[in-house]
Amino acid sequence: MNSAPGDANKDDGQSQNGAARHLPFEFSDLLLVLIAALASSRFMAQTVVWLLASGVTLAPEQRLAVTLVLLLLQSLILIAVIRWFVLRRHHMSWAKFGLAPPHGKWFLQSVFLGLACTPMVALLNLVLQVFTDGPTANPQLQALAPAGFSWPAAIAVTVVASSIVPFAEELAFRGLAFRWLRDRLGTLAGALLSALVFAALHGIPQLIPAITLLGLVLAWTVQRSGSLWPAIVVHGVFNATMTTLLYVALAAGVPLP
Repeated sequence: MNSAPGDANKDDGQSQNGAARHLPFEFSDLLLVLIAALASSRFMAQTVVWLLASGVTLAPEQRLAVTLVLLLLQSLILIAVIRWFVLRRHHMSWAKFGLAPPHGKWFLQSVFLGLACTPMVALLNLVLQVFTDGPTANPQLQALAPAGFSWPAAIAVTVVASSIVPFAEELAFRGLAFRWLRDRLGTLAGALLSALVFAALHGIPQLIPAITLLGLVLAWTVQRSGSLWPAIVVHGVFNATMTTLLYVALAAGVPLP
């Protein structure tokens, strides 16, 4: 997973002459961001589960609105923590953090890579189901589509899931967690551990292998491109594809697991 010679915007822990150059992040930075990610994701998950299981009378459209607001809040919390408690502490710009533009080829490659991740993740899930009791119940699906198919719901969920959510998650898990671990443990260990943390914080144990695979692809993308933008695009395209497939299935009358 070493960067290819000639890739632009090297922000991958190496200087121009190849010497090691650790980024200025400390363990306290990593811990703070992971706590923020865990707290915000658990708050969102528990709120959605409570809404689904409680006797609170909310129309499906209202439950969807609550889910979208929670997704936005979760993402904004992560972005704010990174901006005010990490970047500000180290006097670092967003570009230095990893949001410098990569070589132009990476944007097109990232779109294709995001599309390719969908069958990869789906195949791994199918293989895992052979050794389990069938399809995994995913409460997130119910939360993202409580009213079944509708064009406004499909558009709203797809926009949020493919934009601010991957932006915030890539800042936290590849921008900070992966690069902090990589600088201390090496690229492979950093990619694997950050991907496992990324998967575990989604809160669905049966999906950890598939989400870990996605996390490895995202870490590889950051390592090769030297920028967070390609990983954000990969993540966004993957989320958009999965959300689109969800609503296509609903439109076809397929019941959610």
